[in-house]
Amino acid sequence: LYYSTDNGVTYPNVIDDSGTVLASAGNPGYSWNNIPNTPGSQIKVKVADTVDGDVTAGTDVYAVASPRFNVIANITVSQPDGTGWLVSDNYNIVASVKGAANVDAHYSLNSGTSWIAIGLGNYAVVADSVSIPWTIPDKVQDGVLVRVVKAGENPLTTTQFGDSTTFPIYDKITAIAPSGGTAITTGSSATQITWTSASAGMTSSLGTVNIYLSADNGATWTAWSSLGELNDGSADFTAPSLHSVNCKVKIESTINSANSEVATAFVIRDDITVTTPDVATPAWLVGQTYTIDWTYTGPATRSDGSSTPLTVSIEYSYDGTPGNYATLATGVSIGAAGTGSWEWTIGGATALGTTGSIRVTDSYIALSTDESEGNLTVQGNVTPDELLAGPYTVDDPLNLTWAISGAVNFVNLYYSKDGSSGPWVAIDDSGTWPAGTQPYNWTVPDALTETFHIRMDDAQNPAVSNVTVDANIRIIGKITLDKPDTAEPDWVVGDPVDIKFTPTGTYSVLIEGSTNGFSDELENWTIATISSASITSGVQYTHNYASIEDHISAGVKVRVSDTARPTEVKDVSAEAFTIKGNLTIDTPTDVPWYVGDTNRTIQWTQAGSVGNVKIEYFNGTIWQDVTASEATGVTGIYTYDWTAGVGDVKNSGAKLRVSAVN
Repeated sequence: LYYSTDNGVTYPNVIDDSGTVLASAGNPGYSWNNIPNTPGSQIKVKVADTVDGDVTAGTDVYAVASPRFNVIANITVSQPDGTGWLVSDNYNIVASVKGAANVDAHYSLNSGTSWIAIGLGNYAVVADSVSIPWTIPDKVQDGVLVRVVKAGENPLTTTQFGDSTTFPIYDKITAIAPSGGTAITTGSSATQITWTSASAGMTSSLGTVNIYLSADNGATWTAWSSLGELNDGSADFTAPSLHSVNCKVKIESTINSANSEVATAFVIRDDITVTTPDVATPAWLVGQTYTIDWTYTGPATRSDGSSTPLTVSIEYSYDGTPGNYATLATGVSIGAAGTGSWEWTIGGATALGTTGSIRVTDSYIALSTDESEGNLTVQGNVTPDELLAGPYTVDDPLNLTWAISGAVNFVNLYYSKDGSSGPWVAIDDSGTWPAGTQPYNWTVPDALTETFHIRMDDAQNPAVSNVTVDANIRIIGKITLDKPDTAEPDWVVGDPVDIKFTPTGTYSVLIEGSTNGFSDELENWTIATISSASITSGVQYTHNYASIEDHISAGVKVRVSDTARPTEVKDVSAEAFTIKGNLTIDTPTDVPWYVGDTNRTIQWTQAGSVGNVKIEYFNGTIWQDVTASEATGVTGIYTYDWTAGVGDVKNSGAKLRVSAVN
């Protein structure tokens, strides 16, 4: 078998002259697997009997030649291979070429209906291969074809070509932001989504893009705003209510969703603001409990797919410098509905300072942190111990004790009888009483009250001040009845007498008498009320009872008491004494009576309700009844008509006697 390149004039080219091809192989045919690299349009094949002369010499007789046919160039394109090529990037179109010394390249955007030349053409084939450089034009779309043709051939009509697999031209999307760990606060609109597009511009083939946001490192995506954002390299962005370090932005072609680019992770975080303490917060005291408050924007759980509740750590710096923050608590719930709080009981080992600050930090995203405004003062504390229930009595000893937290060196002590707001009276405000020296031995003052309080201050820092809480502590006085008390002589109605008592404390004093030793309060009578203005604590007071009243009894006692606290502050005569009436004979006087006189009138003045009286006459030897019982009333002048008279007996020592029957 031979072939000719000159339309059969000569057959110098051997296909197979081994002499082993059986004649019968012509049906089904001989497989010519190595078409020579000699393209041409004058090709013929001759099949000759092996014994029929020399084909190459033209002496063969029994041979047959084929019709003339063409051998064309063999072009196979391996690149592009179906993967997307990016606008403006440089690629090499790679093809194996046999039968052509030079080739041209074209691309089609319409499945081969029309073709656009790539470069200048006439690319040389070297060792059956060609590599054609191509900068991808701004022709973003799917189904692009590349055709490599023998140089000078029309790609629409040539038969000497090779086509690539269809492939997409992608926009080259780069420099997406936010990315690279950038932190954005929930609700902030200060940061835009930006990107660089090779297809951007007035002649862009990709006019719009889709923007997606992920909070879980790309596991799920949510469209940002409306799809079809103008491909101009930026879009407004308000950070949604997310909380994640794995947020990502994806820019996607609206032509081909596979044409997308994802930025590296960035952060969307909550915004924490410490609201308490602030610039107006007064000093905080060791040993006391205070509320640290904050607000936050964003969710209360993580948004990275875990839904873990957010927690914060709370720190304190005594001087507000970052290096001196000490942790107070960790794992504290961030709160709910945008607010959170934590109670801090300030321990005795807490560092004290006047320029301190509180810091609250998100446990998941440390960038979410805030420090309190202003200078927080944390200082030692002194707290008076609560007093026992009482009441306490004026001039009694009272030991004051207290609790110290932190650095307190000296204390001042005060009391108030008008409640926890004062005014305050100094117990010791010298500023020299050592805070560590307890108790303070004190004497209950003359400050009668129902609402007694003790206040204690740090002498070196008066802002450290605390008051006892119990509002029901009472101070009462005491009183001693000095006279009448024991062995009191009888009192006589109408006579004056001194009542003496010694008060402790200043208050109004009620003086009362009782005819039954105060066993029945209905039998009492008021002698006097002495105003507190007349009272001096600790000084005996004498009240002149100018005229003893008509309360005749052998069981009399006197009681003195505080008019405001009569059941608590009182004293009673230790022994009962007697109040008796008084009888004074007015007539007869020293004027003589005469024998035989009748209807003599006896007159007497009576003090007190002495009851019936007996009138007697002394005849010089014995007493004789004038009347054994004559009714009388209260204090007044009484008479008795002695009708019988003295009789016929002279008597220079005559006497009359009037006495109470009982």
